[in-house]
Amino acid sequence: MNKKSVVFKLLVSFVCSFVSIALFSCGEESGLGASIDTKSPTLTISYPDAGVAVRDSFILAGDCSDDKFISKVMVSVKNLESGVGYGNYLAKVSATQTSWQVTLNEYDPNNPEYYNGWQLPDGKYEVSVTAYDNAGNNSGVSSRQFEIDNTPPVFIISNPGVVKSSNLSASAYGSLFTIEGTISDNHPISLMDVKIYSKDGNLVSSETYEGSEIDFYREEDIATAGGSSVTIAQFSDTATATAKNRYSQLHPSESGTEYYYAQISLYDSAKIFKNPPVGSSRSAVELASDAYGNSTSTVYLYDDVYTSLMSAKKGLGLSAANLKDILSGIDKSENAEAALSKLTSSAKNTESEQNHLYFSLNPMANPTYNVNGFDFFKDNQLASAGNAVSVTISSGLDGTNIAPEIVKVWVKKCSEKPSDKTALKSELEKLNQKVIDLEK
Repeated sequence: MNKKSVVFKLLVSFVCSFVSIALFSCGEESGLGASIDTKSPTLTISYPDAGVAVRDSFILAGDCSDDKFISKVMVSVKNLESGVGYGNYLAKVSATQTSWQVTLNEYDPNNPEYYNGWQLPDGKYEVSVTAYDNAGNNSGVSSRQFEIDNTPPVFIISNPGVVKSSNLSASAYGSLFTIEGTISDNHPISLMDVKIYSKDGNLVSSETYEGSEIDFYREEDIATAGGSSVTIAQFSDTATATAKNRYSQLHPSESGTEYYYAQISLYDSAKIFKNPPVGSSRSAVELASDAYGNSTSTVYLYDDVYTSLMSAKKGLGLSAANLKDILSGIDKSENAEAALSKLTSSAKNTESEQNHLYFSLNPMANPTYNVNGFDFFKDNQLASAGNAVSVTISSGLDGTNIAPEIVKVWVKKCSEKPSDKTALKSELEKLNQKVIDLEK
């Protein structure tokens, strides 16, 4: 074999070896494979649902996938009302590379830049989430909108409007016991719970709710537009069965005035979201509690705050909604500090025995009347043509308006001035019976 042919064989062998190495180096698992990864990751947001009202710190979560490896999932948060963004957050990707989650809205009561301890102020938000793989490909932005609400309802209560510690007369009710006032919240009020004690301090309220015995009366879906009036108990044939049963429980007799104290709690419809489809460790008790909204047992008596805060002439002209923004920390206007100070000093927590609301019930809530103009036995008074007789009619304890068309005045004609009270009383009783017969 000559030298030229040996060189040629070596060259062919080298070329074949190079081709072989090249073929084996182009596989999916080779180090050069990442440089030609052109498939983008996929990502979805599944928790919480779009448009919900969120309270507390919460978990944002969803699904993800990639043909190779997801390197990171980034989350940004934007307040849609103020336009303020709240940074980029690195989500945790599961070991299986199929899901991700991140906890948002940190709570730190000592941070002066937070809102009543919450990083994110109440309001409407949009989150934007993007997944990335090792090659730098991304899933594109997935977005979801929701609302944050960490402020309990504001309740300006007008009736019952007296607290136990005030030493004032009880708010008087007849056959209808209602809770009345102005409630403000960014979301619907889901529950009102009313716990009632006798004047002696004994708990007298109880009923069955969703199969469980509770020691209070519960009303759902409280209307707030134009003010709130919630019927708790009623002594009437036309009342609901629940309202009648409650009144009978509170006031077993059909007459007389009884005195009570009440504690009121309100819940809005914001929810806790810390139970994503994957990775939750919350207990059954915690999950049940998550369904309840922001709650409060604090009220502001109408007489305490109207003049200074709500009156346009004598006060700051603020609405109940304005007061809620001040309490949430969103409103930082010139009047906010003064209003917050007044609200703080006026707050009545009805869970405290001294701040229980004081009221009375009397099922006999009939209207009353007075007759003016004649007194048959007043000295030197003569009956004569032209004398005016006025009848003043007042509504009963329920405050129901008088219907003028059903008012009737019955007059007995006398041939001479009455002088015998006993005889006159007998005549009037006969007249009264005639009126009763006519009414029947």
